[in-house]
Amino acid sequence: MFTTLRVGLILNYVNCYGRHVWHDRPEGQDVLRLFAVLSTVATESVMDALRGGAIPKETNKFVDNIFDLRLLNLVAVPTARTLRSYMGTPWRIRDVITISDAVLDAALWSFATTKRSTGHLLGATFDCVYGKSKAELVKDADGKFIVIGGATVKGLVGAALEDDDIAEGDQFNDKTVATKLMTVVLHSFHDRRDILVAILPINEETGSLIAEVFLTLRDKIYSKGSFLVFAGGDGARSNLNAWDIVEKRSNGDETTKLSDTETSSDLPFFSSGDDKEHNTKGLKRDAFGHDVWIGYDPFRLDRLLADLRGIY
Repeated sequence: MFTTLRVGLILNYVNCYGRHVWHDRPEGQDVLRLFAVLSTVATESVMDALRGGAIPKETNKFVDNIFDLRLLNLVAVPTARTLRSYMGTPWRIRDVITISDAVLDAALWSFATTKRSTGHLLGATFDCVYGKSKAELVKDADGKFIVIGGATVKGLVGAALEDDDIAEGDQFNDKTVATKLMTVVLHSFHDRRDILVAILPINEETGSLIAEVFLTLRDKIYSKGSFLVFAGGDGARSNLNAWDIVEKRSNGDETTKLSDTETSSDLPFFSSGDDKEHNTKGLKRDAFGHDVWIGYDPFRLDRLLADLRGIY
């Protein structure tokens, strides 16, 4: 309450209690910390709704020389820029949950061993983390209902579905809100570092979606002067389907000279599973209690693994 009253005074150029909302008083710092925590679990749409949205520049903000507080919803809500600065996170949420140029540029410079961000030979790996989606129904100032979710499939950015987005008779259903997070990690063939470049909220892990993400990533990296030629992931059917799609849209092979290519589709494409962890784990799960045949010789993988681990 104290911070809210101070904001009201500062908006009216009354600075006898300090001219900075967040730094002059411990109460302001407490409020800032509260919204910093809230911003990690709420969407940009929710935070923007709490603020009341951006005020158009041409708006007359004062009535009888007093700031019109009706232009705001909650008075003491820090801006997105203030929160990013305070939390030390230079990326906007939408930069992280999409394939963004800003994050890619930073990643390519991080790989640069010769002080340049071009000419990198790269691979990308994909994996999914399963979660639970949430959505909220909010009534806007004009009386319209808006569905706000952790991230909708539409746009892959903090959700805002309005009446016009849903055809008459349709219902808002679970398939509209993300239930998984797909991580996209870049790897350089000349560098030991791995860099997470995106965490994409998705609803269904399909081959066509994974392929589209890879092809978008390849196009962007190619436009920046580097080459994405490899994709990896677990042995799930969706990944295998994705690599088939990408391979059909890749005209290069092992003899292709990368500097002679004219478009990203001229690049070669290579793929594999993850024998170190995912494939072995899947094989153990699927073969547990069953004979595995190699040629005419059967063996029990679960018993072999138990022997290797010293479990009797």
